[in-house]
Amino acid sequence: MDLGITAWEIDFFSRIRSLKRQALEQYLATEEARRSAQISLVSEVARVYLALVADRENLKLARSTLRNQQEMYNLIKKQVVEAVMDAVGQDFPVGYRFLADEMLPDGLQLEETRVYASELAKRGVAYLSVMVGTYDSFYLPEYKEMEREQGYMVKFAHEVKAAVPGTPVIAAGRIQSPEFASNIIEKGEADLIGLARVLFADPLWPKKARGEIKEPIVACEPTCSLCMQRVMKGKPADCSQWSKERRESFLKSVGQESLFP
Repeated sequence: MDLGITAWEIDFFSRIRSLKRQALEQYLATEEARRSAQISLVSEVARVYLALVADRENLKLARSTLRNQQEMYNLIKKQVVEAVMDAVGQDFPVGYRFLADEMLPDGLQLEETRVYASELAKRGVAYLSVMVGTYDSFYLPEYKEMEREQGYMVKFAHEVKAAVPGTPVIAAGRIQSPEFASNIIEKGEADLIGLARVLFADPLWPKKARGEIKEPIVACEPTCSLCMQRVMKGKPADCSQWSKERRESFLKSVGQESLFP
């Protein structure tokens, strides 16, 4: 019996020691894994932080470079305006086609262009005709969606007008109806209305608006940009709202037979 107990006790304590050794190994393995995870985490945080610091420095440099380029560009434009005004004399009104917002993620925005508008006003320009967008932004989905709205440039003209209260401001942007145009003036959002594509679609728009011609106005199709597509391809602009005969006649007169863009 004693031998049995002893054998049992020896086996028991051997198993205990074995279990302790296994637990210790598991603990050490777990501890090593924890330390490894900590080192990896600290290393990753350090890497991301250093990348963030470098990106901030690069962004600061890019903004500084962009600001310097914009200031130089604006200086050149101011010099051009002054040169033109000096050349034509004080009795000849000189207006300015004013780009209020390039509609690009890294482009000029109202916050910057309002300052330049004030500088132009100080130099005595006769008016500012406000526009938005560039050839680079005309293809962006958000710009295409925006330009379908009647008067989509009006809010920009309003902002510019607030910066130059003594200078007439022209608003544009698919202003289709005379009522809509009158409302812009009455609300003080602009001083004048500019018609480009709308007048291209219907040259008789002003006479129809005054009631001199009783026919309905031919609207500029909001989903169409045929005229812009042709201009950007260096081709003479025509309008999809024209009759087939008129388009064919016009294109033939400029040496182009096809109706396609």
